[in-house]
Amino acid sequence: MLHCNMTITSDDDPISPGPVQPAPDADDKSLPSPQVFSSKVYPSTDATGWIVEPPRDLASVEDNMIFRGPTARHEALTYAYEKFGNARFFPY
Repeated sequence: MLHCNMTITSDDDPISPGPVQPAPDADDKSLPSPQVFSSKVYPSTDATGWIVEPPRDLASVEDNMIFRGPTARHEALTYAYEKFGNARFFPY
């Protein structure tokens, strides 16, 4: 049996929005622009494995990883997410 706990709100109850953050000024150079560099996951050229390239900001520190076997794609994607926190998947 499914039981949901939901509160009923009426239109009489005003919903207060959270605090509003001011937009940064275009002239404010102190705030860095957020950049997300994804690792790349794609099949190897001989189609026997999957390659994980590190993000551009870590390319000089980390080497490419190659995964082989029947679960290579899953292992490569898992490694990319656990190691770098994100991945771009190129299935072809």
